[in-house]
Amino acid sequence: MKLIASKSIFSKQELKNKIDQIKKTESLTTLFALLNITYIAPYTFHDVLNQFKSFDYISSQVVLEHMSPKVLNELFQFTKKSINRGQFCVHTINFIDHFANPGLFQDKSISEFNFLRYSDSTWKYWAENTIAYTNRLSYPYYLELCEKHKLKIINFIGENYRKRNELNSKLIHKDILKKYSPTIAIEDLTRYQRGTLIISKV
Repeated sequence: MKLIASKSIFSKQELKNKIDQIKKTESLTTLFALLNITYIAPYTFHDVLNQFKSFDYISSQVVLEHMSPKVLNELFQFTKKSINRGQFCVHTINFIDHFANPGLFQDKSISEFNFLRYSDSTWKYWAENTIAYTNRLSYPYYLELCEKHKLKIINFIGENYRKRNELNSKLIHKDILKKYSPTIAIEDLTRYQRGTLIISKV
């Protein structure tokens, strides 16, 4: 708590009081009202704009990899339309095969980029579903979306947060390569396991 207070606009006691208030809430409705959160689900981007016409800040945490290319394109269109000039979007995106993640379905024998080996039809048959959908896209795709929608890239911070299990780039399927510009450097598709993209309106 002391560390959080040192980086906050609130004192340690104020933070403690706020946490105590949160603990006392007995429903999500009460919690959202306390925190001034408008929760919309399920939703379309049109639904969001019916609630708020513009935004000073948009963020997501390991969400974008679960969006289809079509929805990602809509999101970046929405961002261009709704983010206020001079304000920011911050997206942390995971680029790895979730079957390599710790958990019930983890396969410790595979590369974290194993899913790049498969054609779209094979991946769709065995692994693509509405519950655990991943788009198999890496950071150059998101940078290309920014360029397409004329969004300014403030920064991209790529990281490798776990021990790497390399995938031979020759094994990357041609269906994966078709998702990118012809000038893509193939090694970029496995360069980072995760990244944070910070963008703004030009």
